[in-house]
Amino acid sequence: MTFLVIVTILSIVSSISGLREDVISRPSPGPRYQYMSTPDGAELVDSWLTSSHLMLAARYNPAGDNRHNPTVSQPIPYGADAILQASHFDPHKKTKQVVVRGRSRRSLLATPLPAAAQLMTHAVCTQPVTYLTAEDVNLFLTDWSVGALTSYMIALINSIRSATHVASYIEWLNSASGATLQNYHIVGHSLGGHQAGIIGRLLGGHVAYITALDPALPGWITNPTSFRRTDAVYTEVIHTDVGYSGILLPAGDVDFYPNGGRNMPGCGGDNNCSHHRCVFYMAESLMKGGFTGRRCDSLVSALSSNCNSTETLKMGGVVPKTGSSGIFYVTTNALPHETIIRKLDSGLRYQYMRGPDGTPHLVDLWGSVEDLAKAARYTPDRQNVYHLFTRQNPTVSQPLLIGSEGLLGITNYNPNRRTVVLVHGWLDSVTSDFNTVLVPAFLSAEDVNVIVVDWSAGAGTINYFAALANTVPSGESVARFITWLNGATGAVSGMYHLVGHSLGGHQVGIIGRNLGGQIAYVTGLDPAFPGWATNNDKFRPTDGVYTEVIHTNVGLLGYMATLADADFYPNGGLNMPGCSSQECDHLRSFYYMAESLTSGGFTGQRCWSYLTAMTGNCYLWGTLRMGGLVPKTGQSGIFYLETNASPPFSRG
Repeated sequence: MTFLVIVTILSIVSSISGLREDVISRPSPGPRYQYMSTPDGAELVDSWLTSSHLMLAARYNPAGDNRHNPTVSQPIPYGADAILQASHFDPHKKTKQVVVRGRSRRSLLATPLPAAAQLMTHAVCTQPVTYLTAEDVNLFLTDWSVGALTSYMIALINSIRSATHVASYIEWLNSASGATLQNYHIVGHSLGGHQAGIIGRLLGGHVAYITALDPALPGWITNPTSFRRTDAVYTEVIHTDVGYSGILLPAGDVDFYPNGGRNMPGCGGDNNCSHHRCVFYMAESLMKGGFTGRRCDSLVSALSSNCNSTETLKMGGVVPKTGSSGIFYVTTNALPHETIIRKLDSGLRYQYMRGPDGTPHLVDLWGSVEDLAKAARYTPDRQNVYHLFTRQNPTVSQPLLIGSEGLLGITNYNPNRRTVVLVHGWLDSVTSDFNTVLVPAFLSAEDVNVIVVDWSAGAGTINYFAALANTVPSGESVARFITWLNGATGAVSGMYHLVGHSLGGHQVGIIGRNLGGQIAYVTGLDPAFPGWATNNDKFRPTDGVYTEVIHTNVGLLGYMATLADADFYPNGGLNMPGCSSQECDHLRSFYYMAESLTSGGFTGQRCWSYLTAMTGNCYLWGTLRMGGLVPKTGQSGIFYLETNASPPFSRG
């Protein structure tokens, strides 16, 4: 009965499509309809080649549908010599890298870069602020999504046609620029793994280096165009899901089988995870090296992890290992793989984010049970530290402990002064630039109590999701501290100014909210964007009597949309004058705040919306000063202003 039902359903689908289903070939043994791993999960695909597949594949025109986007997002169309000359392409750079991606639902033009593209971009595109160990290269991303975003067999056919066009494109590029094949490294994943080989083959096998990342298995067992070791001067294959999504047999000069080629650590038996893990291994090998493989006597030895040779070889990397050959086994560590309970944004799970010192960290932006367990170990009532600075002790702090009125009594705290509470961001601490810039600025401008909240026990983890989760309990704990402090000294909420940066920008809102919105003045300095777009705990206009946000890296590290009574977008909220990186933009917010305390300035022009603020098209009547010591209670709106590239930043 089950068989009859399945046949009926397939017949209905066939009749609806209106296409003949004459079977031309069976590229792989086994059932016709199989579940395959895709970037979005398992998908039922037809693994037999039919006449209708050929008809649909014929609609794909790689000459017009492929796009090549270099690192600065400059499209270079085939044959457009003038555009090529105007681009940043440099034929004299040592390495030219073409990344050919596999079958994915993401388009480079419409969505964040797919895993392979984004990780390779971070790994090999050196910019003044990255300080990565890989080379300065031209990085081309071959977007053949028009041919790849279809049924599997059609995508397979299109991958061959796409390769033909890419090879022609490279020939034109070399002819127009003087580049040579000896400077190329072609990298492809899944279907793109085979496509990389076809490209090299069409170029006579003269490409210096081709890497195939877990080349696809379905449809390629008997396919004469599959990846070959002779496709380049040096070819390498990294196998991470053999026999399922990826090919089993060796195909390159050198074949690496990390962890035996199946069930990558941290993937929990998820074939899709294993199939994509090779991309992360390759990216890490470009930046850090590592991944030492041990030579194996045979494929069986590699699959069974039974390789005892003393001969080793590094997997991946920037430089081809020309002349090397063989099969190698590698052991790797696990990236977190847990039951996913939340995705912080719609982009990649693993993304590079830089800490306050500019160091890039690969972080997991999906929340798992493990993350919650780590966050639960943070106890802010016990681990948060409060440092008091006043004009009597401007450089050496006095500790304040919740519940310790005796200790409070011997400090310089004065309840009759206004109190400023500073809350740092991710990976920061009491000694971060945020504090070292703002503490002296506040004390110079006014005789105040400055309390620096050191929640580094919760914010100091590389696990961004855990740090984000810790933001809420820390904010609640700081609110309890302020409640105790007011009760012990008679201070009132109307005398407080809360200032936070990045994750701390949202945390000051949480603090104010837990104090009933009675804090006189709350300032969020470029509140963090990752993980907060749909987060109900983000900064709100009602978190204080007057709330203000200064946006300096919108849509990247900082939040884009309005959050407060008054939102300021200096220079449109992005690309601060004098900055050449996202991190510099993100940090610039507290430098503007510090200057506003001591010298004023920063006059904002009222805008119709945050979109007009981002473009600088603001002509509504009315202005408002950004930052400053005194809350602008009763004021609201969106404001644009321009700054100088160096101090003094204010233009008045």
